[in-house]
Amino acid sequence: MDKDNTVLVMRGEDGKLRQLTSKEEESFVPNDQFFRKLSVEEEYQFKKWAMDNFVIDQPASPLWHPVVRAKWAELQATAEELRKEGYPGGKPATGITG
Repeated sequence: MDKDNTVLVMRGEDGKLRQLTSKEEESFVPNDQFFRKLSVEEEYQFKKWAMDNFVIDQPASPLWHPVVRAKWAELQATAEELRKEGYPGGKPATGITG
């Protein structure tokens, strides 16, 4: 997810929506209950997005849906195991890019 295209908003004390300051945005970490439950099709799409956009050793954003973060962690673990087996970057056997 490109940070430049992500806009986080919150309600101010006046009840109006406003964009978070960069300091507020850095400290914002939603818990998993913040995210909605996905349909089976949506879950498939979110996992596919994670696989298509995975970059080895890039941490998952806490702003991503838990399904995406879980798939990202799974892909990272696979890449790390492949490195231990002698595949630099974990790329050959998985098709993982990055």
